Amino acid sequence: MKKVIDFLKNYPGELTYRHHEILERLEAGKELYDIQKILVSDIINYEIPMPPEIDEEPTDQQLSDFGKTYCRILGSVHKNLKSNGVIITDSDIWYRFYFGDEMQPKFSRKEILKERDGHCNLIYYDRNTVNIIKPNKLRYWLKSEAVADADATFADLVAQGY
Repeated sequence: MKKVIDFLKNYPGELTYRHHEILERLEAGKELYDIQKILVSDIINYEIPMPPEIDEEPTDQQLSDFGKTYCRILGSVHKNLKSNGVIITDSDIWYRFYFGDEMQPKFSRKEILKERDGHCNLIYYDRNTVNIIKPNKLRYWLKSEAVADADATFADLVAQGY
């Protein structure tokens, strides 16, 4: 864990609050929480040093891990969240999740992709459906990214009154 502590202390950019919490717990010799272990695992595997496969397509297992992590985190509050699978193109991956018994999307795939309009990442809400669309590169589909996306989704849902 010394490698992780050194990495976080010397991180060239701005650390997130989650990274600060990890650093504090590690320096105090405390055990990490499950979400913190996910972040540390991704730091060790994909940031120290950054491997070339970070810009390759994610494997089916990596995409499955992303979806399970996203559902596990949001599912702690929203028990009826489910995955509806992945659509993969040469340039993008579209992961769909929904609340309830069945998806009830209002907008077509074409309409949602139009909303993306040059944004690298898009989390788009359509009735009871959450659409996450990002580039087809592993760096966007790590479990630590699922944690960040679940945080963003939770904040959006709270702001919308859910």
